Amino acid sequence: MILCPHCSAELSTIKTFCSCCGCHGSHIIWKWEESGEGKTSLTMTAENAGFASTSVRVKFLNASGILPGKLDPRTLNPSSTVRFVIERKPGESLSGDLIGESQDAPRPEKKWWERKNWRQEKFRLDGLGELSQERWVIGAETLLFPPGVAFQFLSVWNAASRDRDLTLEAPSRFRLSQMGADMDRKSRTIGRGNRVEFRLEPLKGETSPPSFLWSVLPESDPVSVIRLKAKPISAGVAAVVAIDFGTRNTSVRIRWRQEVVEGKPAGTVDVLGDERRFPTLMAVHQRFDEPYFGTEAEGKLRNEEGFDAIEGLKTAMRNGDEPYLSRNPLWTVEWLVERYFRFLFDKLDQYLETLSLRREDLEIDFVVTRPVLDKATGDHLGSSYEMLIELAALRCDIPEKRLYFMLEPEAAANCLAHTHRAQLLKIQGETIAVVDAGGGTTDILLAKVKGEGGNISLDVLASYSLRPEEDPASVMRCALAHFALSQKATNAARVENEMGGDTLDRALAHRLTYQASDLLETRGRPVPLLLSPEITNALDYLQEMRNVKENFVQKSEQYLCFPRDYSPEPDEAAPFPEAKELEGVYVSHPLYDDFILKEVLRAPFDALKTQMTQEARLRNEPLEVKHLFCVGGTNLDRAVRHHFRTLFPGLREELPLSEQERVCAVAEGAVLRGETLFLSSPLTLSLRYRPSAMEEAQTKILLQEGASVPADDVRRSAYNIRFDLTDYRELEAELIAEGGGLDFPVIVGKAYAVAHSVENEARSLTVDISVKEGIVIKLSQPNGTPLDLIKFRLFEKK
Repeated sequence: MILCPHCSAELSTIKTFCSCCGCHGSHIIWKWEESGEGKTSLTMTAENAGFASTSVRVKFLNASGILPGKLDPRTLNPSSTVRFVIERKPGESLSGDLIGESQDAPRPEKKWWERKNWRQEKFRLDGLGELSQERWVIGAETLLFPPGVAFQFLSVWNAASRDRDLTLEAPSRFRLSQMGADMDRKSRTIGRGNRVEFRLEPLKGETSPPSFLWSVLPESDPVSVIRLKAKPISAGVAAVVAIDFGTRNTSVRIRWRQEVVEGKPAGTVDVLGDERRFPTLMAVHQRFDEPYFGTEAEGKLRNEEGFDAIEGLKTAMRNGDEPYLSRNPLWTVEWLVERYFRFLFDKLDQYLETLSLRREDLEIDFVVTRPVLDKATGDHLGSSYEMLIELAALRCDIPEKRLYFMLEPEAAANCLAHTHRAQLLKIQGETIAVVDAGGGTTDILLAKVKGEGGNISLDVLASYSLRPEEDPASVMRCALAHFALSQKATNAARVENEMGGDTLDRALAHRLTYQASDLLETRGRPVPLLLSPEITNALDYLQEMRNVKENFVQKSEQYLCFPRDYSPEPDEAAPFPEAKELEGVYVSHPLYDDFILKEVLRAPFDALKTQMTQEARLRNEPLEVKHLFCVGGTNLDRAVRHHFRTLFPGLREELPLSEQERVCAVAEGAVLRGETLFLSSPLTLSLRYRPSAMEEAQTKILLQEGASVPADDVRRSAYNIRFDLTDYRELEAELIAEGGGLDFPVIVGKAYAVAHSVENEARSLTVDISVKEGIVIKLSQPNGTPLDLIKFRLFEKK
């Protein structure tokens, strides 16, 4: 296949001119190099990359420093090269322009009848002698590691007139890499005028000194490597521990507000060890005091006699129940809460021990999230809920003045205000809703977005708790009553006061028990009207229905028993694999949406809409929610989120969140309690540059003490700076850092670019600033391709 070099048309036969655009079929690529012993001459090389022969020639414009000579035009065939040798005058510097001409230009538009057209490519001779010095250009005088930054970039340019090999040695206790490959003492060839980018980072487990000098190349000045310490976020408080106590799982986060441990600067957020969540399941023996937790509890319940499962502890706390006394008079909710929180604090102590720290030696604030409950009507249940946790914390040596409570949807909103600051800046003055749908409760927070000085805050207007339908004859009430009273319940506490994912579990299980045909579909045979009593009376029936509900996040159809010709995925399981009468029968997500979600949510939604409208009138403002955030495990199901959108008729958008954000928003927002947007790089960064050789250097501030950093991953173009490279060969631009603990300004990035041709040499620098990439400065090339010149990481995104 032959392509026209001008219009890229596919040509079936080789002709001198393209049959589509009419242009000549040649395409000349010009190159130059210094040649001869002592580099006493210049060689211009023309290569024909087209499919037709053409003429080429070399001319001079205002040239000095070269010997006069005759350079006759040449005919250049396809896939051939021709060289023009130009002798230099000894001892004289070069100036002027060297021009390569070829008859491969596009067909002229005005004189369209002229089938050939000369094209010129100009090369500056000024400064060409300097290139023969074969120097390397290092892209920074200082490699600066702001607080939290794990790695930084260093560029090296080959400023010679030939390809050269480059070998660098990594400084002690550091790793030097490129594209993931180790480059310590590894050689690689760098083309003339080209750049290579290295990544420098401390070795895992190593702590680097605050500052040292790195001899990057023997012939260059050493580069300073400086690691900055973060300023304390809050005087006195070393860290904040957030506990999102859930119905089935608890998330714990610790955020360091001071750099107590080297390598964990202020702002670092950690989980405890490798565990992001701790199950609330407990196994308690009738004759022994101390319970077991999580997977250890599962093992005791499965393999040993005499152990009872304690589930639904949070539900019992919410409702003020004592559901476990019937099994053992010592198993009060207060005693069980204390044991569970002691387990969590033991995990915290183990984490601190790995850092050679002790809890009693640190000032730590503890933030525990709680559901809304009856916050708007006296908060009697909420106060009792908090009191149980206060007693547990006190008995675990947590001072009362160090314990704080935060509403779960408020904590989630706090997280979103930090992680989605750039999006919220665009909707200042508007009302958002945060819906936190967990296993036991569903809470809604309404807040107005406020922005001041580039920071975002949320003015909380109201918070609500979604309540189950009151009618005892309703499908939902029947389901709740059935499973609360039966021995099949995995949660022995009452569930009438609140509704969440557990409510949907019971509604699904109840419907399949009494009206299975509403939710089931089959292939090739009738749908069963009911599930057998052996299935619905099984102890794990409700848990299996919970699994079905949660799997709807990924699948729209779920077999109860796989058909014989079906090949399940490796992680796919059927709830009743031995029930042969259910082979090929599956639960349909659209039917689940119609008969469970719509029916269960209709009455609670109507009641909540009425309540929100009435309270909006009392505030003398309309209920105009424009933006919705949905968090919590139940909201992983897209159909559930769709129903929550119907709560707000004027809604403009549901802002997208990742699955991780939905699940972890409460814990990661609680750990930020009392903080404005934290910037771990309080540096002032500016770009010093000369637009052309004839102008004075200018300075443009990019970041004033870090205040312009957007708080999400969306890269934004901050500045476009026009440069003219026609008057000098090398671009002059430097990234300057000051403040943030530095004693004096330092150059953390240097731009370098060579003008090989005077055509189209007016270019622009684009400065991009983002959390994920930091500052990236690019140069637009004549062909439109951006070229990275400077990369500087601002901070590490957690």
